[in-house]
Amino acid sequence: MQMNERKIIIEHVLEKKENLEMALDIISLTPEIHSCIIKTFLGELKVFICEELDKLDMSQWKWETELYNKPYGGKKNRIFGVSSKFGVLQEPVGIALAGKPPNGSFDIGVFSSPTNELCNEPMKDYLQSHLNNKVFRLGRYWESESEIWIWFHSLKFSNWDYTYWAHKDTLIKMHTDPCRVVKDIGNHLLDIIKEVKSVIDAWVEQNPPAP
Repeated sequence: MQMNERKIIIEHVLEKKENLEMALDIISLTPEIHSCIIKTFLGELKVFICEELDKLDMSQWKWETELYNKPYGGKKNRIFGVSSKFGVLQEPVGIALAGKPPNGSFDIGVFSSPTNELCNEPMKDYLQSHLNNKVFRLGRYWESESEIWIWFHSLKFSNWDYTYWAHKDTLIKMHTDPCRVVKDIGNHLLDIIKEVKSVIDAWVEQNPPAP
């Protein structure tokens, strides 16, 4: 927003008492407005993903919905996507969107518990190399106390930058053109799910858990 536009809006807000009251009410409702838009978008994204995943064997996978349940507020990095359990320790491995509210970014990638045997260095290196060679944008390695991202990147496409999910233009696009946003992000998420699933399925078949 240009400085002169900001000045005009501020002057309009301060012009009348009712304008100021409405502006302050809107400010106080900002988290609820953001949450409503993001939850609606994530709900439609789940429907889109589920329709496509019906074509795959996802019987051992489940939905992770932390980001949907609480999309705004707090410091925890929340996820939204699919995960499964592999290996002796039966810890989750999955593919998800991640958001750290209120002003964090949308990241997309592959995560695993640090204790999972799939998270060993050779497997991580292989997954990273496989995904980077499949024309996906170069991923980054990142870890926190609660989970490890084997591979992930920000959602910046040629037609739109969805990196900052609380950005005004992104929120407006999510609300006014949800089908476009769902397809942009959903198709990319599906590509990653399919690639990672094939790698993990092959690894599990070669390394079955002990009886």
